[in-house]
Amino acid sequence: MLPIHKPQVAFKNMEEEHITEKRESSDSSARRNNSMMKKVQSKGPQFYPALYIQRYNLVQKLLQDHKIKSVVDFGSAECKIVHWLKRVETVEKICLVDVDTSILQANAHIIQPLIWECAIPRSCPLTITVLAGSADVVDSRIMGCEAATLIEVIEHLEPNVLAHVIQAVFGNLRPSLVVITTPNADFNILFPDFTGFRHWDHKFEWTQEEFHCWCKQICEDYKYKVTFTGVGKPPEGKEDLGYCSQVAVLTNESDYPNDCVAEFVYSQILEHVYHVDTRSYQEKLIQEVTYVVNSLLMIEQQELGKEDQEETVCISIEKIIGQLSRQHKEWQAQDIMSIFNFGMLHRTCVEKLYTLSDSRQYVLIPVNSCDTSSHSSDEYDVESDTDITSQKKQLQWSIEDEKWD
Repeated sequence: MLPIHKPQVAFKNMEEEHITEKRESSDSSARRNNSMMKKVQSKGPQFYPALYIQRYNLVQKLLQDHKIKSVVDFGSAECKIVHWLKRVETVEKICLVDVDTSILQANAHIIQPLIWECAIPRSCPLTITVLAGSADVVDSRIMGCEAATLIEVIEHLEPNVLAHVIQAVFGNLRPSLVVITTPNADFNILFPDFTGFRHWDHKFEWTQEEFHCWCKQICEDYKYKVTFTGVGKPPEGKEDLGYCSQVAVLTNESDYPNDCVAEFVYSQILEHVYHVDTRSYQEKLIQEVTYVVNSLLMIEQQELGKEDQEETVCISIEKIIGQLSRQHKEWQAQDIMSIFNFGMLHRTCVEKLYTLSDSRQYVLIPVNSCDTSSHSSDEYDVESDTDITSQKKQLQWSIEDEKWD
């Protein structure tokens, strides 16, 4: 007869082997992490989010804060910045300008709306235009733009070209807001064995002092005001080096004379006009409330099952208002309630069939009069909404992370 303790010993040995393997796996993972950390340290500071994303986020915030309606971006190249510019709620006109026609032609398709943007129209108009041309001359199609951005552009220009660009932007275009970003040369000492410039095409890289002096001279010449900030924070204890990418925010608050007469000097690569939601506030409210009521009704019926369904389904108005308020923070509860009070719901099973409870806290819907199968073809149905969300996630484009340029 076999000893009864043998299986326990065997199990114990298996457990010990598993623990040993787990420990070895953990040690191996730790070694890989240490190796990766050393590799990262050898390259110098790394940023999360990537530095270009931090720059675009800052530009978006500045345009939003200044309630900008029109903006021109010089040096757009791959047009990536458009995804941030069109998030500005007030913006109605975006012009993307670059001197490299071939790059613009290869990337101009980016300006077209994503599927979810077609399904959910904008509340204000938006026209995006891609133009091939140089920033040292002003085209009539960008005249009147309230903001101009030069994101990591000036360091690619020869001094004589840069002087013409400054005259074109600040002397002729004269937007109320100009955002300029450029590498901070003071930060470069944090990159091991670093020599030269961060990019082969850079003509210069300025220290904080040089950049500040240059911007202040622009303010003196063209009657602007400037504040400085940046993205890519330095390590603790190295704050005196400043940000990895330094940013100047210049604002125009003067009556500087502008007699510039611009012509069509750029070549248009592509233009797209975004669809605008022309529904009135009341129409939006009615359709959104109807959609939420129908969605909650379907959920309620699925949870109850056919055998347990009652003659009337009660849907809490508080739940309806809560769901709408999360989606539309600008909507007021009393406006939503007015729809129920005045019988303005008009779609599918809710049309003329709902009533309010005596307490006016519930919507009462007769089940027998509702055909939930019709919801599958409704333009507001839950499944379609889920699909749009899924497509939106799938369409999130990925871009290779920058190191520090």
